[in-house]
Amino acid sequence: MFLSKSRYGSSEKYATWIAEELEADLFAQDSFDAKKFHSYECVVFGGSLYASELIGINVINENFETLRN
Repeated sequence: MFLSKSRYGSSEKYATWIAEELEADLFAQDSFDAKKFHSYECVVFGGSLYASELIGINVINENFETLRN
């Protein structure tokens, strides 16, 4: 599963290419239901850097306990 967050669309473009190559499900971070994390064995997150901050990383931080298992 590939989860992406993009401000201007570049990260989303790269996420689409990678997800297609890996034959992975692709979700925009804003529309993804975090309750579905347990359905995936592997989660890849892609986000853009903006003012030294990885945009959208909060979804990973907020669900770390679910993801680490």
